[in-house]
Amino acid sequence: MPSTETIEHLTQAGMLVNMTDDPQFIIILAHGAGAGMNHTFLEDMSQLLESKRTGVIRFNFRYIPEGKKFPSSQKQSIEDWLSIFHLVREAFPNVPIFIGGKSYGGRMASHMILELEDQNDVKGVFYLGFPLHSPKKVATTRAEHLDKISIPQLFLQGSNDKLAEVSLIKEVSDGLTKSTFVLFDYADHSFNIPKRNGGNLQVTKEKLAEVIYQWALSQLETN
Repeated sequence: MPSTETIEHLTQAGMLVNMTDDPQFIIILAHGAGAGMNHTFLEDMSQLLESKRTGVIRFNFRYIPEGKKFPSSQKQSIEDWLSIFHLVREAFPNVPIFIGGKSYGGRMASHMILELEDQNDVKGVFYLGFPLHSPKKVATTRAEHLDKISIPQLFLQGSNDKLAEVSLIKEVSDGLTKSTFVLFDYADHSFNIPKRNGGNLQVTKEKLAEVIYQWALSQLETN
């Protein structure tokens, strides 16, 4: 089990840690642009993943403790990601690390990977709703850097996501060499599914956690 000192060190650095005994791997999970690391969605995802013998570490981008509602700059968010990653890597030098996040947090994770000396320090990156474009300005420019990522990528997308037209985000994923695409029918950007379509957010979160877990295991088995 990770030492108490290690957990306290990460907590004092401003992180939230969900840690199981002898984790198979660590997930660093970033929040979206409109909510911090304490958001219910991330809390539930962390607990679900922890129950699968996984360690989950969350953090806030700097604009959250600064009291701002939205990110100041992409550059700062990438710097935040890098700082957190190196702290976690130092704390768990022998445990595989996966990274990802909800919306903006996942997109910034993809940029952070390109700043690493060795991308293989990360076993894979996942996106809980990659925000491909704004609701009224459909484009794919936000994904232009993804083909420079050499590690596995996992896209978890809702078919009713206004920030990622399904045909476009599927095309982006299909154009990448180590990409997996999983579509959640009727889900919006927050993975809410209308009740008339059988929606149950808790069930959806359980499915999301299971997909992430199984995908991560498969990467460890093939590497």
